[in-house]
This record gives sequence, structure tokens and C-alpha cells, in this order.
Amino acid sequence: MPRPSIRLAGITPWIPLSPTDYDAHRSFWRTIYGNNWDDVPALALTSVLQKLKEPDLRTLDIDIRIQSLNNPSSDWEWADFQIPLWVTGAAVLSYAAGNCSDLQSLRIRMTPQAELFTLVEELIRNNPDLHEIVVDVDSALLAQPPKAPTLNITNFFIPGQVRMDLSRFVVRAPSCPIAIPDSTGLFAQFSGTTEIRIVTSKLQVPNKCWHWAMQLFQAAGEVETLQVAASQDGDCTEQVVEHYPSAYLETLWDLTLDLPRISADFLRLINAPELQKIRVRSMYPLHWDRAVHLPVDHFPALSLLKIHGEGPILQRFKMIGVARDSFVSLTPVPDEGANFNGDLVAYLRPGARRGNEDSNASPTHDEGDGAAHDQDAGNEHGASDMDVYGADGSVLVRLPGVHLDGIEDEGTSSTPGTGSSRRRGPRPGYFYKPPHGGVVYFGTRPVPSPLGGRAPWERTRRGRA
Repeated sequence: MPRPSIRLAGITPWIPLSPTDYDAHRSFWRTIYGNNWDDVPALALTSVLQKLKEPDLRTLDIDIRIQSLNNPSSDWEWADFQIPLWVTGAAVLSYAAGNCSDLQSLRIRMTPQAELFTLVEELIRNNPDLHEIVVDVDSALLAQPPKAPTLNITNFFIPGQVRMDLSRFVVRAPSCPIAIPDSTGLFAQFSGTTEIRIVTSKLQVPNKCWHWAMQLFQAAGEVETLQVAASQDGDCTEQVVEHYPSAYLETLWDLTLDLPRISADFLRLINAPELQKIRVRSMYPLHWDRAVHLPVDHFPALSLLKIHGEGPILQRFKMIGVARDSFVSLTPVPDEGANFNGDLVAYLRPGARRGNEDSNASPTHDEGDGAAHDQDAGNEHGASDMDVYGADGSVLVRLPGVHLDGIEDEGTSSTPGTGSSRRRGPRPGYFYKPPHGGVVYFGTRPVPSPLGGRAPWERTRRGRA
């Protein structure tokens, strides 16, 4: 099955570790929805209700978030501002839950509130033909964790109900808990689902998060993109299972695990021959010094890895089971054997794929999540993820706020010194990391690089001088 190029690192930020860390939540949502993530469109109740009355309504895409109110002078002012908006959102969800039963696609952005959660649960439960479910719960920074309402995913489904056409299931609630007291109904829906994302501040399941994730792997045999992120474990009520059978995920190519505890023993249970992108963050130390590394090429198709933690860079490559010399690290450190606290981001060196297979490194543009998911096709920001491979195996690393729109085709550029007004090499706003070493370019200004050497066109220009 063809996969998108590894050119894009994906749209998967780490979950904020604190419900009250505004900068982290802002970065999280901006990565997904872009710079205008905080814009809340006006909700005209009359027109929305009129749309909900349409007999052939199959897609419902609504935004019922509460607009922020900067520096309210009093609690009364805050309440006066919030209550009418909450009433409007509740009216929309209540009418939809009672009158819409043939929806095929549901996308909701909402503010965390217990009454609204109940209506969303009812709406999903009453629409058995849904093939796309996206529920994004806005980060309510004024709600402290004890006051944050809980979204119960178990209530999405009627016991025994199976949705054979559910292809996309996304629930992101980084500021409030998600409860799944009984996963039977949920897992029954995932036999043919290709994209699953569950993001929450606290995953309230009967066992540890990674144990529950292992059960999810067993249920989602055809998943292609899988993200499980939780900053806290719930209160475990079941006895821990010592041994789980391996999960064979034949179609999985993008995996993100952002959990309180992850180990190589856990990753060893995942057999994914097509896995290209893996992101791993564990709240607890990953014990890099222990002999629990994966065997080399445990994930034979891996092209991108992003591992967060404290420990040596070299140990992270060993833990994930990849050969260090087959990957280019975008995390420059003086000594890869020394302790380092932060993200390791690395991509497969073009031509290094096992068996002399062609690397999936293409300079062409991907389709991302598809036209239907344009609003969800954001980009990871920061210079830690790569964007475009050059013909020589180099990589351009995007800077924050720089997008790919309007990039000229590489074949139309010319080498310096040819008399052409077009300059070969990176566009302003990009780092250039040559495959053989060299300088890192930021626009037209060379910056010292730990890789050493010079860029190809710089070497040519000096040779002609």
C-alpha cells in the first residue's frame, strides 16, 4: 500500500504536561489548526438549527467553543459573558442529538463542560453510520484539574453496536480527563479504523495506560495512524497482566506514544513492518543504560524517529533498534554518548534503506490528511522536523512560522556563477543540512554546523574564485 512521503514530520505535538501551561496548550493547538487556532467564529443559532433540519444532512462541522475574555473585572462579568454562549452551544447539540440520526461525518470543537459532554455522547450514540468522529475539547486554562469535567468515551457506543465503516476516530482533550471504564464497545468499532488519536490529560482506564494501549493494538488491526497521549495514568482497578501477546499491525505507518511510562519491552510487542514514523515520550526515565534495546531492524521501514527523554542520544538509537549510521540526526550535540535532556529527531539517510530499497524521501508535496481534513493538516513548528529532501540527500528544516506554500521547484534553480538571477540552494527561512556534512544555511548566511565541511554550491563557488 503506498504511503505519503516522509517529507513531512507530521502534525503530532507532545501533549502539554500541565492543564494551566498556556504556552504549551497554545503551541499544541497552533500545530494542529494553524496560527488562527484561537479564532472562534460567531455562531448564529437560527441558521445552525435550520441546517440541522435538512433531511439529507450527512456532515456536521461545528465550533461551539467559548470565546476568551481577557482580564474580566469580576466573576459576574465572566458569567454574564459565558452563560449565553454555553446556552447556544447546548441548544445546538441538544437539537442535533434528538433530530440527526444519519450523520456520516462529525467534527466538533468545544469547551469542556459536563453538560455539553453528555450531549456529545448522546449525539454520537444516536448516529451509527458515522465514519468520521473528531471531537476537539478546547483547553480551559481557568479550570483546575479537580474541576475539569470528564469525557466518557464508553458512552459513545451502545453495547453490541458495531460501526463497520468507522475510518477516523479522533478525540483530543489535553486539559481534561477521558474515561473509558469499559473498552469493549470502543474496541469493537476499530476493526477497520485507519486513524485513531486519543489525547487527554488523564486516561481513566481500568489498568495502566500502556497496558490499555496494548489492548488497543490488538483491536485495531488495520490502523495506519495511531496516537495515544496521556500525561497521567488513571486509578487502576484491574490486576496487571504480566504478559501480553504481540500485536501485528501490518498497515501501521505512523505511531505516537506519549505516555507516563514506556519501555523497550513494550515496544518489542509491536510488530509493524510498514512503520515509518515513530514518536515516543515517557514521563518516567526510559532507563537508557539497561540492556532492553530492540533488535536491529525491529521496525524495518522506519524513516523518522522522535524520542523525548533524558539520556544519551546513542542509547536512544539502540533502544528503538536502528543503526546509528543509517540515520541523520537533527539534534546536534557535542557528544552523543553524553546525557542529553530533550528531543532526538532523526531521519533515514537517503539510500540507506535495508535491501537497497528506494528511500521514501521524495521532494514532491504530500497530500497530508487529504482535502477533507485540511483544517487538521497543520505543520509541526520549530527547526526539529524536516520538510524537503534535496536531490543530493540534503534536507531543508523549516523554521517556526515558515510554510511550504510558494516554494519554487528545485529544478528551476541554477548554480551560483552561471549568470542567472536565481540562486541555487535554500530559500530564506530555511536551514540547509548537507548529507555529507557542511555548513547549515539560514537563508543566505552560513552558520557553523557540528557536521563540518562546506555545502556543495559553496565549495563550487570558492573553487571558481
